[in-house]
Amino acid sequence: MGKAKSKGPKFAAVKKIITRKPSISRRFRRRVLQLQHSIGPPYRVIVDTNFINFSIQNKLDLEKGMMDCLYANVSI
Repeated sequence: MGKAKSKGPKFAAVKKIITRKPSISRRFRRRVLQLQHSIGPPYRVIVDTNFINFSIQNKLDLEKGMMDCLYANVSI
């Protein structure tokens, strides 16, 4: 007969202590939602050279391409 395999530490016996995250106040959550919804069209866009080069290569109009991308009015 062979040796019995030694079993490692029993992980089920060790309990993890999970700390509660501090709750975020309602006032803070409300303020974040207001800020998220306050951003809207017409968007002011800064155009980089990558977008300009892509537009030239694919023969796209810059303003029309941005309007198609953002689904809103754009001022360059």
